[in-house]
Amino acid sequence: MKPEIPEDFKARISRQLTDANTLFAALDGDSPVSLRLNPNKSIGFEIWEESESVFWDENGRYLQDRPHYGKEPLYHAGAYYPMEASSMFLGYALRQLSLSEDATILDVCAAPGGKTLLIKDQFPGQLLVSNEIDARRVHVLRENSIRWGTDHHMIVHSDASALSNTEALFDLILVDAPCSGEGLFRKDVASRSEWTSERAYGCSVRQRQILEDTIGMLNGGGYLIYSTCTYNPDENHKQIEYLVHQHGLKTIGLCPPKEWDVDTITENGNTGYQFWPHRLKGEGFFVSVLTKDGDRREVNTRIPKPKPLRESIDFGLDLKNRIVEEHNGRFFAFSEVEWKWQHILNGQRFLRKGLFLGEIKGRDFMLSHDAAMHTLTNGFSNKMDLNKDDAIHFLKGNAVHVQAEKGPVILTHQGLSIGVGKSNGMRINNALPKHLRIH
Repeated sequence: MKPEIPEDFKARISRQLTDANTLFAALDGDSPVSLRLNPNKSIGFEIWEESESVFWDENGRYLQDRPHYGKEPLYHAGAYYPMEASSMFLGYALRQLSLSEDATILDVCAAPGGKTLLIKDQFPGQLLVSNEIDARRVHVLRENSIRWGTDHHMIVHSDASALSNTEALFDLILVDAPCSGEGLFRKDVASRSEWTSERAYGCSVRQRQILEDTIGMLNGGGYLIYSTCTYNPDENHKQIEYLVHQHGLKTIGLCPPKEWDVDTITENGNTGYQFWPHRLKGEGFFVSVLTKDGDRREVNTRIPKPKPLRESIDFGLDLKNRIVEEHNGRFFAFSEVEWKWQHILNGQRFLRKGLFLGEIKGRDFMLSHDAAMHTLTNGFSNKMDLNKDDAIHFLKGNAVHVQAEKGPVILTHQGLSIGVGKSNGMRINNALPKHLRIH
């Protein structure tokens, strides 16, 4: 039995909505199941081509039943990401923005990573810095980015105040702010028991501090997107008013089609968009897009030249003029922009600042799982495709008893990489990181 909806919440919503009782009834119903397909791994489109599409995201799909994602090889291959449908509206907002090829992007509160992946899908060539302050969640963020195969992508474990003490300036900043979670009352019923008016107020204070720490990193002419999964005006529109009145930003109209039933809320000339689960097929979500006047400034910092490698190593990859750096027998490949920005963000704790290629083990180079999931390995010669049963066997950490060319082997399922092993000629020993294995 679901916990009761908090009375203080119901009283406030009744002041916000004329059809509040319809919302309360919807919150006691079942949540829709949805996911986003990876546009760079098209196998997912074939599997779910008959499923219902999400209006505002051509890669979004509604499912009849919730799969056991952790036991599905295509999930481990990054063919899709389980994501709540309403929050996919971020992609619609991103498609209405114009960013230069050398633009830089910051996702301030990025874990677990669904919105970060949306950003990379829309702006694959621009640098994205995904930050997460929570020590546990930042590792989930990294794992999801590796599965998806993102490029020009750095992951930082920091907070907004520390980032703002660097020389960094960004052309697009997403603040998907930690909130009271009212929009999850149906999907995550435990959030009902955790909600109080006092906690909601505390969230608004924390959000304001994050915005205050972040706003100085927004470049002239840039965009700030603010979002939450709550209905609370203090956590939503009050924060937008603060950005407008205190920092001179302006909201941008997105004009979603009327048939989507997205609630356009305009107060004092400032516009935000609210998703209500009794009016559309999704959970609660709020988003507003703002822009900053002024001229764009370049970030100037002294960038050291990379040191040449001590020896020539055949990585088996087309690194496309990337900078390769060695750290104690471990090799990393940097795009030019990643090389520059690791120095701009000097002093931050990186979980990903270039592509980990692999390491020397004994006399041989062993390809990493990170590299095996990346598009740079599309031309890697030593690959083997597994059926579903064999793919699950491998994902559980087992060796694959087949003959293969000696050395690193990328294992695939339906053509999509699920990890890497090392062949001795008669079997492929498992090199999948233990924390990624199916248990």
